[in-house]
Amino acid sequence: AVKVADVDNTKLSSCEVELLNTPDGLFESLVFLSDNGVSPSSSKITVIKGRNNQSFLLDGVASLNLYNILLSTVGYLNTDLDPTPGSRQISFICADEGGEESAPYLTVVNVVPLNQAPIIDLNNNNVNGLNLNATFIEGEGPVALFDQNVDGNFDNNDLPYISDPDSTVLTKCEVVLQNIQNPGDEALSIDETLLAGLPGFIHGYQPASSTYTIQGTGTHAFYQSVLNTLKYNNINENP
Repeated sequence: AVKVADVDNTKLSSCEVELLNTPDGLFESLVFLSDNGVSPSSSKITVIKGRNNQSFLLDGVASLNLYNILLSTVGYLNTDLDPTPGSRQISFICADEGGEESAPYLTVVNVVPLNQAPIIDLNNNNVNGLNLNATFIEGEGPVALFDQNVDGNFDNNDLPYISDPDSTVLTKCEVVLQNIQNPGDEALSIDETLLAGLPGFIHGYQPASSTYTIQGTGTHAFYQSVLNTLKYNNINENP
């Protein structure tokens, strides 16, 4: 909580709050959080917002208690999906009724980013939902899972769409064949020529776990193009 004191005044005339460093630019701002029943609009204090809401001036003669309450509701907001880690400094300067200003006092906010998981949209980014159905017909060979022209206009939009708000690359993708009915006869495959000769990539199907693993650092687009060649096959004569 914020506490403002003055040995020879019971009121303040203004307080200025400023976010001093903003490595994430316009994503960072100052806000008023829960007002505890008191807000600038319900008091005699006027709020003058600075550029990009990264500073504001509380202006108006009011009691120390009211300023304490309002300053206690000041919050820091960062809407960047991949914020820059480190500390942010917020400066508070208040003036009494006679215009005498306090020294600047600092609050430090430590920004800690959280790693967000990728999202895989199997039926591309232009169709509702994330999942996809495919049909395997006995005797017709492996069935492609993705190039099914699901939006009526086959193009790159029919690729499985991968997004990640805080990373432009992926390091691994695992495709697991679940609910197997014909053990040993069902399998997954990809066009392995796309990975041939690429340094650092490991790939292959593991029958024991029914998992096809692609491991190596690559862009979303690259992983999308590889996954687009994914096929399912069942060699059982009575699947």
